[in-house]
Amino acid sequence: MKQFAILTTVIMLLVFNPSGFAAFDGKNLAVLDLKPLDVTVAQSEMISESIRSSIVTCWESNVVERKKMNLILSEEGFQLTDFCDQSSCAVKAGKLLAADMIVYGTLTKTEGAYNAIFFIVDVESGRYRQSFDINAKSISKLKDFIRYDICPEKVESYWNFSIGGSYICIDPNLPRDLVNHQVHPDDVNIPIPEPGGTTALDKVETVMLNLGIEYIMPRSRNFSWLVGYTIKIPGSTDGREEKQCPNDPRPPEQGSFVYTEIESMQPAHEIHGGVSYKVSSDKSTTVTISPRLALGYWEMQFEKGWDRFGADEISLKSDAKGFSFSPQIVLSAGSDFMNGSLLIAYRYMSLDYDYSELGSEVAQSWEAGLNIAFSFGRK
Repeated sequence: MKQFAILTTVIMLLVFNPSGFAAFDGKNLAVLDLKPLDVTVAQSEMISESIRSSIVTCWESNVVERKKMNLILSEEGFQLTDFCDQSSCAVKAGKLLAADMIVYGTLTKTEGAYNAIFFIVDVESGRYRQSFDINAKSISKLKDFIRYDICPEKVESYWNFSIGGSYICIDPNLPRDLVNHQVHPDDVNIPIPEPGGTTALDKVETVMLNLGIEYIMPRSRNFSWLVGYTIKIPGSTDGREEKQCPNDPRPPEQGSFVYTEIESMQPAHEIHGGVSYKVSSDKSTTVTISPRLALGYWEMQFEKGWDRFGADEISLKSDAKGFSFSPQIVLSAGSDFMNGSLLIAYRYMSLDYDYSELGSEVAQSWEAGLNIAFSFGRK
């Protein structure tokens, strides 16, 4: 029964007070300037104003403007420069302002890090209703973290645009029809044991230009959902296996060679979804790790044939089209508005070929890439 009661209480809290701040809706709040300790008064005022604007944006509360607050308190001989760092002082100011709740605290700087500690106190009862302890390497980061912590569900989403390049190595796992060869018609009368041969093309290498767009949806200070689209435009592509027919008694310059190669590759399209987590953040650099899953569409052409005296003669050509599924990991570092990233991906590719006798095969590939991303619409 005890466990059931606890579970019921938790569920009620989640359902009826999901943000944890609904108790402040409709209340009159006043935010006193944080007391500066080893920081400037201007920095303290900036962070205090950030707290006010975040509460106005996020909660359905009435916040007393700083000018009005200064006027009322000065008439009572209470200056805003008389910073409060005790609840008794804050409650006294709250009563003068006819506020239901009063916010007070301190802003300090220790070992290069800024620390804002502030409390919400019920003016009537003098009880603490909420507390915040927020650290950051810079004032701008501290303002961001205050906005996240006071109301994470109202932090605005933003866009990332990226450009970069990647190296992809594909094992195409080609059907037998594209790797097994018959003797060339001109060589049918030459006594060659086991004519023809096999070219096991097991590696196709390509360099691609990646253009991408992502929609980032922050859920907390460090955690975000994301969805995106990338077009991969092939540049140089290398994939050819060639060898002389087995047991051909003629010298190489006179003998028959067989080959299998990738003839061309079209731009690939991928959509992806995943999460992003900030593993560290300092004054100038944020490091983020982002696991994701991608679904793509690929199209390429393969051919086989004979190399006769330096000229290719095609015996079979086939398109290969299909979808891919790819687990990926992205590690990025940079500022809030520009970053560089490293992409590592493994890809399963189910490719269908033109001819029914060729059937379909499951290929696989590895990818490593570098990108630069720019953020837009971020505040």
